[in-house]
Amino acid sequence: MLEGGSGAAGERSREQEQAIVAMARSIRFFLSLDSADCAALCERMAWTEAPANQLLIRTGDIADRFYVVLRGNLQVTVDSETGAAVATA
Repeated sequence: MLEGGSGAAGERSREQEQAIVAMARSIRFFLSLDSADCAALCERMAWTEAPANQLLIRTGDIADRFYVVLRGNLQVTVDSETGAAVATA
């Protein structure tokens, strides 16, 4: 999974940087970005893995990052009026 957020991604090799840009360029969402904007965004991205059933974000959290799922599945839920989690996607 690629994680993009408000902080810098940290130290990585030129090969790792190129791999992230190539991966971003293969995703339709990023195709509208010009090369400079895509590179700037990718500088802030990092590879990350999430174990099964890990909560990534909840309603009300500050929207300071986003995730691009490259492999596996992600379940999106919202809390119902009774407090139960309801799958939405």
